[in-house]
Amino acid sequence: MPRIYSNSEYADMVFVYGFCNGNANAARREYSMRFPNRRLPHKTIFRSTFQRLRETGSFALVPRTDGALSSLRNEERSAAILQHFDNDPSSGVRRAAAELNTSSTTIWRTIRADGRYPYHFQRVQHLLPQDLWERRLFSDQHFQREFQCNVWLGIIDDTLIGPYFLPPRLNADTFL
Repeated sequence: MPRIYSNSEYADMVFVYGFCNGNANAARREYSMRFPNRRLPHKTIFRSTFQRLRETGSFALVPRTDGALSSLRNEERSAAILQHFDNDPSSGVRRAAAELNTSSTTIWRTIRADGRYPYHFQRVQHLLPQDLWERRLFSDQHFQREFQCNVWLGIIDDTLIGPYFLPPRLNADTFL
């Protein structure tokens, strides 16, 4: 990230921040009154500049050089998260985040990256081999499609005429 303020501007920010006893909002107002022709920094710039000066003794932004170490830590963290859910699959994301001292967002990202998805364990009835016949009978009765056929039957006095089985699809041409 490039520097957007000069050293003198950073020094003035730290001075005004100290003048306002560490109150960033008041420091922003005071800075705008003292330096009306300068860009007005956000209140977080005052805090971060003061903190950087306190920690490093310089206004220069310190580039992060721990790229290899952070990726190693991320791999270790991912392994710990996946191990946690391997040991206790019924554990929740919030509980895992609390136990592993990491954010729940990190837990979610790690789980999704591994191709796992959340689920809630539900207890269901225990099926036994002798239940097969009852289950099949139930499915045959409740999930079988209805049998249909078109039949014509006539009654004249005491005699029946027919039955005549008609084609499955009736329209004007096939009925007549």
